[in-house]
Amino acid sequence: MDKTMIILFDLDGTVIDSTEPIITSFQHAFTSMSIEPPSRKDIMSQIGHPLDMMFENLEVPQDKVWDF
Repeated sequence: MDKTMIILFDLDGTVIDSTEPIITSFQHAFTSMSIEPPSRKDIMSQIGHPLDMMFENLEVPQDKVWDF
């Protein structure tokens, strides 16, 4: 029987660094909602958390999180 080889990659943070695109996308999201974007440092401190928690932790009211 032939064996199939599978190779898995941990892409984000291992093969590529997506920090800058994440920061840019958050800045754009806040700007598009007419809200002053958080600092780069504050955005970076949230990277790795679930998206809704990131927005909540960046002071977006809970009832507005999914508008982003």
